[in-house]
Amino acid sequence: MRSTRLCTIIHYLVRGQLDWFGLTVACIIPGYAAQLLSFLWFRTDGHQRSCWLLVLHLLQLGLWKRYWDVFWAVAKAGDGVGAGAVLMALGDVCVLRLLEALLRTLPHLLLQAYGVLAVHTATVIPGVSAGMSLLSFAWALVSYSCFTCLMKPSHLCPPATAILCLLLWRTGMLATRVLALVLFARLYSLWVFAVAGAHWLLMSFWLVAQQTDIVAQPWRWRLFNCLLGAVYIFCYINVRPGPSKYRMAVFYTIMLVENTILLLLATRFLQTELRSSLCVTGAVMTGSVVGAAALVVYYILLHPKSSEIWKSFLDTTRSAAAAGMVGDGGMSTLAMETVPVMLSATGQRSFVTRYHGPCGDGLVMVRFP
Repeated sequence: MRSTRLCTIIHYLVRGQLDWFGLTVACIIPGYAAQLLSFLWFRTDGHQRSCWLLVLHLLQLGLWKRYWDVFWAVAKAGDGVGAGAVLMALGDVCVLRLLEALLRTLPHLLLQAYGVLAVHTATVIPGVSAGMSLLSFAWALVSYSCFTCLMKPSHLCPPATAILCLLLWRTGMLATRVLALVLFARLYSLWVFAVAGAHWLLMSFWLVAQQTDIVAQPWRWRLFNCLLGAVYIFCYINVRPGPSKYRMAVFYTIMLVENTILLLLATRFLQTELRSSLCVTGAVMTGSVVGAAALVVYYILLHPKSSEIWKSFLDTTRSAAAAGMVGDGGMSTLAMETVPVMLSATGQRSFVTRYHGPCGDGLVMVRFP
Protein backbone atom coordinates (compact mmCIF):
# COMPACT_ATOMS: atom_id res chain seq x y z
CA MET A 1 0.00 0.00 0.00
CA ARG A 2 2.75 2.46 0.94
CA SER A 3 4.74 1.47 -2.14
CA THR A 4 1.79 2.07 -4.49
CA ARG A 5 1.14 5.44 -2.86
CA LEU A 6 4.80 6.39 -3.30
CA CYS A 7 4.73 5.24 -6.93
CA THR A 8 1.64 7.38 -7.51
CA ILE A 9 3.34 10.45 -6.04
CA ILE A 10 6.43 9.90 -8.20
CA HIS A 11 4.22 9.26 -11.22
CA TYR A 12 2.45 12.61 -10.91
CA LEU A 13 5.73 14.42 -10.24
CA VAL A 14 7.46 12.94 -13.29
CA ARG A 15 4.49 13.71 -15.56
CA GLY A 16 4.38 17.30 -14.30
CA GLN A 17 0.86 16.98 -12.87
CA LEU A 18 1.70 19.09 -9.86
CA ASP A 19 -1.91 19.63 -8.80
CA TRP A 20 -2.52 15.89 -8.48
CA PHE A 21 0.91 15.49 -6.90
CA GLY A 22 0.00 18.03 -4.22
CA LEU A 23 -3.42 16.50 -3.56
CA THR A 24 -1.94 13.01 -3.24
CA VAL A 25 0.69 14.24 -0.78
CA ALA A 26 -2.01 16.12 1.16
CA CYS A 27 -3.91 12.86 1.67
CA ILE A 28 -0.98 11.59 3.73
CA ILE A 29 -1.15 14.38 6.31
CA PRO A 30 -4.36 13.30 8.15
CA GLY A 31 -2.70 9.97 8.89
CA TYR A 32 -0.48 11.72 11.43
CA ALA A 33 -3.49 11.88 13.78
CA ALA A 34 -3.28 8.11 14.22
CA GLN A 35 0.51 8.33 14.62
CA LEU A 36 0.17 11.03 17.28
CA LEU A 37 -2.39 8.98 19.18
CA SER A 38 -0.13 5.93 18.95
CA PHE A 39 2.83 7.90 20.33
CA LEU A 40 0.74 9.24 23.22
CA TRP A 41 -0.49 5.73 24.02
CA PHE A 42 3.11 4.51 24.10
CA ARG A 43 3.89 7.23 26.63
CA THR A 44 0.80 6.37 28.70
CA ASP A 45 1.83 2.70 28.73
CA GLY A 46 5.12 3.64 30.33
CA HIS A 47 7.53 3.60 27.39
CA GLN A 48 10.54 5.80 27.87
CA ARG A 49 10.81 8.88 25.70
CA SER A 50 13.23 8.12 22.87
CA CYS A 51 14.19 9.73 19.60
CA TRP A 52 13.85 6.52 17.58
CA LEU A 53 10.24 6.06 18.68
CA LEU A 54 9.47 9.64 17.66
CA VAL A 55 11.22 9.16 14.32
CA LEU A 56 9.22 6.00 13.62
CA HIS A 57 5.97 7.88 14.13
CA LEU A 58 7.14 10.85 12.04
CA LEU A 59 7.82 8.37 9.23
CA GLN A 60 4.31 6.95 9.83
CA LEU A 61 5.79 3.63 10.92
CA GLY A 62 4.43 3.69 14.46
CA LEU A 63 1.74 1.13 13.71
CA TRP A 64 4.31 -1.21 12.20
CA LYS A 65 6.19 -1.00 15.48
CA ARG A 66 3.00 -1.98 17.30
CA TYR A 67 2.46 -4.94 14.96
CA TRP A 68 6.01 -6.06 15.68
CA ASP A 69 5.37 -5.79 19.42
CA VAL A 70 2.24 -7.96 19.08
CA PHE A 71 4.05 -10.63 17.06
CA TRP A 72 6.95 -10.61 19.49
CA ALA A 73 4.62 -10.92 22.49
CA VAL A 74 2.82 -13.85 20.83
CA ALA A 75 6.14 -15.55 20.12
CA LYS A 76 7.24 -15.20 23.74
CA ALA A 77 3.90 -16.11 25.32
CA GLY A 78 3.55 -19.80 26.14
CA ASP A 79 0.47 -21.74 27.14
CA GLY A 80 -1.72 -18.65 27.31
CA VAL A 81 0.64 -16.65 29.51
CA GLY A 82 0.04 -12.93 28.99
CA ALA A 83 -2.89 -13.54 26.65
CA GLY A 84 -4.78 -10.56 28.08
CA ALA A 85 -1.89 -8.18 27.45
CA VAL A 86 -1.47 -9.51 23.91
CA LEU A 87 -5.17 -9.03 23.25
CA MET A 88 -5.08 -5.45 24.51
CA ALA A 89 -2.04 -4.69 22.36
CA LEU A 90 -3.82 -6.18 19.35
CA GLY A 91 -6.88 -4.06 20.14
CA ASP A 92 -4.78 -0.89 20.21
CA VAL A 93 -3.24 -1.57 16.82
CA CYS A 94 -6.58 -2.56 15.23
CA VAL A 95 -8.28 0.62 16.43
CA LEU A 96 -5.36 2.78 15.32
CA ARG A 97 -5.22 1.03 11.95
CA LEU A 98 -8.92 1.66 11.42
CA LEU A 99 -8.47 5.33 12.32
CA GLU A 100 -5.53 5.61 9.91
CA ALA A 101 -7.57 3.96 7.16
CA LEU A 102 -10.43 6.40 7.65
CA LEU A 103 -8.20 9.47 7.72
CA ARG A 104 -5.55 8.56 5.15
CA THR A 105 -6.47 5.54 3.02
CA LEU A 106 -10.07 6.54 2.29
CA PRO A 107 -9.22 10.07 0.99
CA HIS A 108 -6.48 8.57 -1.19
CA LEU A 109 -8.93 6.00 -2.56
CA LEU A 110 -11.54 8.63 -3.42
CA LEU A 111 -8.97 10.94 -5.01
CA GLN A 112 -7.39 8.29 -7.23
CA ALA A 113 -10.76 6.80 -8.21
CA TYR A 114 -12.00 10.25 -9.19
CA GLY A 115 -8.82 10.89 -11.15
CA VAL A 116 -9.11 7.65 -13.10
CA LEU A 117 -12.87 7.66 -13.77
CA ALA A 118 -13.76 11.34 -13.93
CA VAL A 119 -10.68 13.34 -14.89
CA HIS A 120 -8.93 10.52 -16.80
CA THR A 121 -5.51 11.07 -15.32
CA ALA A 122 -5.35 7.85 -16.99
CA THR A 123 -2.55 5.46 -16.50
CA VAL A 124 -2.30 2.16 -14.73
CA ILE A 125 -0.49 3.40 -11.63
CA PRO A 126 -3.32 5.55 -10.14
CA GLY A 127 -5.80 2.75 -10.85
CA VAL A 128 -3.65 0.14 -9.12
CA SER A 129 -3.14 2.53 -6.21
CA ALA A 130 -6.91 3.00 -5.88
CA GLY A 131 -7.44 -0.77 -5.92
CA MET A 132 -4.81 -1.36 -3.25
CA SER A 133 -6.32 1.41 -1.12
CA LEU A 134 -9.71 -0.29 -1.39
CA LEU A 135 -8.26 -3.60 -0.19
CA SER A 136 -6.31 -1.86 2.58
CA PHE A 137 -9.40 -0.07 3.86
CA ALA A 138 -11.47 -3.25 3.71
CA TRP A 139 -8.76 -5.16 5.59
CA ALA A 140 -8.69 -2.52 8.33
CA LEU A 141 -12.45 -2.99 8.81
CA VAL A 142 -12.07 -6.78 8.86
CA SER A 143 -9.24 -6.59 11.41
CA TYR A 144 -11.40 -4.46 13.68
CA SER A 145 -14.30 -6.91 13.33
CA CYS A 146 -12.04 -9.85 14.21
CA PHE A 147 -10.79 -8.06 17.30
CA THR A 148 -14.30 -7.26 18.52
CA CYS A 149 -15.15 -10.92 17.97
CA LEU A 150 -12.20 -11.99 20.14
CA MET A 151 -13.37 -9.67 22.91
CA LYS A 152 -16.64 -11.57 23.31
CA PRO A 153 -16.78 -14.49 25.76
CA SER A 154 -16.13 -17.96 24.29
CA HIS A 155 -15.34 -16.55 20.84
CA LEU A 156 -12.20 -17.75 19.08
CA CYS A 157 -10.22 -16.27 16.21
CA PRO A 158 -12.33 -16.56 13.03
CA PRO A 159 -11.15 -19.20 10.51
CA ALA A 160 -9.67 -18.23 7.17
CA THR A 161 -12.96 -18.85 5.34
CA ALA A 162 -14.78 -16.47 7.69
CA ILE A 163 -12.12 -13.79 7.20
CA LEU A 164 -12.40 -14.23 3.42
CA CYS A 165 -16.18 -13.75 3.58
CA LEU A 166 -15.75 -10.64 5.71
CA LEU A 167 -13.18 -9.28 3.26
CA LEU A 168 -15.48 -9.92 0.28
CA TRP A 169 -18.34 -8.25 2.14
CA ARG A 170 -16.38 -5.12 2.94
CA THR A 171 -14.66 -4.90 -0.44
CA GLY A 172 -17.85 -5.36 -2.44
CA MET A 173 -19.88 -2.84 -0.46
CA LEU A 174 -17.07 -0.25 -0.45
CA ALA A 175 -16.39 -0.64 -4.17
CA THR A 176 -20.03 0.00 -5.06
CA ARG A 177 -20.26 3.00 -2.74
CA VAL A 178 -17.06 4.62 -4.00
CA LEU A 179 -17.95 4.06 -7.65
CA ALA A 180 -21.46 5.45 -7.14
CA LEU A 181 -20.14 8.64 -5.54
CA VAL A 182 -17.32 9.11 -8.05
CA LEU A 183 -19.53 8.56 -11.11
CA PHE A 184 -22.11 10.96 -9.68
CA ALA A 185 -19.38 13.55 -8.99
CA ARG A 186 -18.11 13.21 -12.57
CA LEU A 187 -21.39 14.58 -13.89
CA TYR A 188 -22.72 16.75 -11.05
CA SER A 189 -19.45 17.97 -9.53
CA LEU A 190 -19.93 19.65 -6.14
CA TRP A 191 -23.46 18.30 -5.72
CA VAL A 192 -21.86 15.12 -4.44
CA PHE A 193 -21.05 17.00 -1.22
CA ALA A 194 -24.74 17.81 -0.79
CA VAL A 195 -25.56 14.11 -1.17
CA ALA A 196 -22.85 13.12 1.31
CA GLY A 197 -23.98 15.83 3.74
CA ALA A 198 -27.61 14.72 3.60
CA HIS A 199 -26.56 11.11 4.19
CA TRP A 200 -24.36 12.21 7.10
CA LEU A 201 -27.24 14.09 8.75
CA LEU A 202 -29.58 11.14 8.24
CA MET A 203 -27.10 8.70 9.78
CA SER A 204 -26.33 11.04 12.69
CA PHE A 205 -30.02 11.42 13.55
CA TRP A 206 -30.46 7.67 13.21
CA LEU A 207 -27.61 7.05 15.65
CA VAL A 208 -29.06 9.56 18.11
CA ALA A 209 -32.43 7.80 17.85
CA GLN A 210 -30.71 4.55 18.81
CA GLN A 211 -29.34 6.25 21.94
CA THR A 212 -25.77 5.20 21.45
CA ASP A 213 -24.50 5.81 24.99
CA ILE A 214 -20.91 4.56 24.76
CA VAL A 215 -19.63 7.98 25.81
CA ALA A 216 -20.96 9.19 29.14
CA GLN A 217 -20.66 12.98 28.78
CA PRO A 218 -23.46 14.48 26.61
CA TRP A 219 -21.26 16.67 24.42
CA ARG A 220 -18.83 13.84 23.76
CA TRP A 221 -21.77 11.58 23.01
CA ARG A 222 -23.10 14.03 20.42
CA LEU A 223 -19.64 14.47 18.91
CA PHE A 224 -19.21 10.70 18.71
CA ASN A 225 -22.53 10.32 16.88
CA CYS A 226 -21.60 13.07 14.42
CA LEU A 227 -18.22 11.49 13.67
CA LEU A 228 -19.71 8.03 13.32
CA GLY A 229 -22.39 9.46 11.04
CA ALA A 230 -19.60 10.71 8.77
CA VAL A 231 -18.09 7.22 8.70
CA TYR A 232 -21.50 5.82 7.77
CA ILE A 233 -21.34 7.75 4.50
CA PHE A 234 -19.11 4.92 3.28
CA CYS A 235 -19.37 1.89 5.54
CA TYR A 236 -21.09 0.34 8.53
CA ILE A 237 -19.29 -0.12 11.84
CA ASN A 238 -21.07 -1.79 14.72
CA VAL A 239 -20.38 0.00 18.00
CA ARG A 240 -23.31 -1.23 20.06
CA PRO A 241 -23.52 -4.48 22.01
CA GLY A 242 -26.09 -7.08 21.12
CA PRO A 243 -27.46 -8.35 17.80
CA SER A 244 -26.92 -5.97 14.90
CA LYS A 245 -28.86 -7.69 12.11
CA TYR A 246 -31.74 -5.20 12.09
CA ARG A 247 -29.43 -2.18 12.19
CA MET A 248 -27.36 -3.63 9.35
CA ALA A 249 -30.50 -4.38 7.34
CA VAL A 250 -31.70 -0.78 7.70
CA PHE A 251 -28.28 0.64 6.84
CA TYR A 252 -27.71 -1.45 3.73
CA THR A 253 -31.27 -0.93 2.52
CA ILE A 254 -30.68 2.83 2.63
CA MET A 255 -27.33 2.39 0.89
CA LEU A 256 -28.86 0.18 -1.81
CA VAL A 257 -31.56 2.72 -2.63
CA GLU A 258 -29.16 5.65 -2.52
CA ASN A 259 -26.46 4.00 -4.65
CA THR A 260 -29.02 2.94 -7.25
CA ILE A 261 -30.41 6.48 -7.53
CA LEU A 262 -26.91 7.99 -7.76
CA LEU A 263 -25.90 5.57 -10.52
CA LEU A 264 -29.07 6.15 -12.51
CA LEU A 265 -28.54 9.90 -12.29
CA ALA A 266 -24.85 9.53 -13.15
CA THR A 267 -25.71 7.58 -16.30
CA ARG A 268 -28.45 10.05 -17.37
CA PHE A 269 -31.04 7.34 -17.61
CA LEU A 270 -33.73 9.88 -18.62
CA GLN A 271 -31.64 11.32 -21.47
CA THR A 272 -29.75 8.33 -22.85
CA GLU A 273 -30.69 4.82 -23.81
CA LEU A 274 -32.25 3.13 -20.80
CA ARG A 275 -30.58 -0.19 -21.53
CA SER A 276 -27.04 1.19 -21.35
CA SER A 277 -27.87 3.09 -18.17
CA LEU A 278 -29.23 -0.03 -16.52
CA CYS A 279 -26.21 -2.06 -17.66
CA VAL A 280 -23.76 0.37 -16.03
CA THR A 281 -25.86 0.53 -12.88
CA GLY A 282 -26.13 -3.24 -12.70
CA ALA A 283 -22.40 -3.72 -13.26
CA VAL A 284 -21.50 -1.35 -10.43
CA MET A 285 -24.14 -2.83 -8.13
CA THR A 286 -22.56 -6.26 -8.61
CA GLY A 287 -20.17 -5.34 -5.82
CA SER A 288 -23.07 -4.94 -3.42
CA VAL A 289 -24.52 -8.29 -4.52
CA VAL A 290 -21.21 -10.05 -3.91
CA GLY A 291 -20.82 -8.31 -0.56
CA ALA A 292 -24.35 -9.18 0.54
CA ALA A 293 -23.91 -12.82 -0.51
CA ALA A 294 -20.65 -13.08 1.42
CA LEU A 295 -22.31 -11.53 4.48
CA VAL A 296 -25.20 -14.02 4.35
CA VAL A 297 -22.82 -16.97 4.00
CA TYR A 298 -20.80 -15.70 6.95
CA TYR A 299 -23.77 -15.31 9.28
CA ILE A 300 -25.40 -18.62 8.28
CA LEU A 301 -22.32 -20.87 8.21
CA LEU A 302 -19.26 -19.19 9.73
CA HIS A 303 -20.37 -16.86 12.51
CA PRO A 304 -19.54 -18.12 16.05
CA LYS A 305 -23.29 -18.19 16.76
CA SER A 306 -24.41 -19.25 13.28
CA SER A 307 -26.48 -22.16 14.63
CA GLU A 308 -28.38 -19.82 16.97
CA ILE A 309 -28.91 -17.31 14.16
CA TRP A 310 -30.22 -20.03 11.82
CA LYS A 311 -32.49 -21.45 14.54
CA SER A 312 -33.89 -17.98 15.27
CA PHE A 313 -34.57 -17.46 11.57
CA LEU A 314 -36.37 -20.80 11.27
CA ASP A 315 -38.45 -20.13 14.37
CA THR A 316 -39.44 -16.72 13.05
CA THR A 317 -40.36 -18.21 9.67
CA ARG A 318 -42.43 -20.96 11.24
CA SER A 319 -44.24 -18.49 13.50
CA ALA A 320 -45.07 -16.36 10.47
CA ALA A 321 -46.26 -19.46 8.60
CA ALA A 322 -48.45 -20.48 11.53
CA ALA A 323 -50.00 -17.02 11.73
CA GLY A 324 -50.59 -17.10 7.97
CA MET A 325 -52.33 -20.48 8.15
CA VAL A 326 -54.60 -19.20 10.89
CA GLY A 327 -55.33 -16.10 8.83
CA ASP A 328 -56.28 -18.20 5.80
CA GLY A 329 -58.93 -19.89 7.94
CA GLY A 330 -60.89 -16.66 8.22
CA MET A 331 -59.37 -15.21 11.38
CA SER A 332 -56.89 -12.78 9.84
CA THR A 333 -58.59 -9.81 11.48
CA LEU A 334 -58.43 -11.28 14.97
CA ALA A 335 -55.89 -10.37 17.58
CA MET A 336 -53.57 -13.33 18.08
CA GLU A 337 -50.85 -14.20 20.52
CA THR A 338 -48.33 -16.99 19.93
CA VAL A 339 -47.55 -19.24 22.87
CA PRO A 340 -44.00 -20.70 23.01
CA VAL A 341 -43.27 -23.90 21.10
CA MET A 342 -44.18 -27.24 22.72
CA LEU A 343 -42.88 -30.73 21.95
CA SER A 344 -45.36 -33.60 21.99
CA ALA A 345 -44.60 -37.11 23.16
CA THR A 346 -43.93 -38.17 19.58
CA GLY A 347 -41.39 -35.41 19.10
CA GLN A 348 -43.59 -33.22 16.91
CA ARG A 349 -43.11 -29.45 17.11
CA SER A 350 -46.30 -27.49 17.78
CA PHE A 351 -47.18 -23.81 17.80
CA VAL A 352 -50.16 -22.80 19.93
CA THR A 353 -51.79 -19.53 18.88
CA ARG A 354 -54.29 -17.83 21.17
CA TYR A 355 -56.75 -15.53 19.39
CA HIS A 356 -59.11 -12.91 20.71
CA GLY A 357 -62.14 -12.19 18.53
CA PRO A 358 -65.66 -10.82 18.72
CA CYS A 359 -67.08 -14.32 19.36
CA GLY A 360 -64.77 -15.08 22.25
CA ASP A 361 -61.29 -16.48 22.84
CA GLY A 362 -59.84 -19.72 21.56
CA LEU A 363 -56.70 -21.72 20.83
CA VAL A 364 -55.37 -23.04 17.53
CA MET A 365 -52.55 -25.61 17.41
CA VAL A 366 -50.39 -25.95 14.30
CA ARG A 367 -48.09 -28.96 14.08
CA PHE A 368 -44.87 -29.27 12.12
CA PRO A 369 -43.07 -32.55 11.48
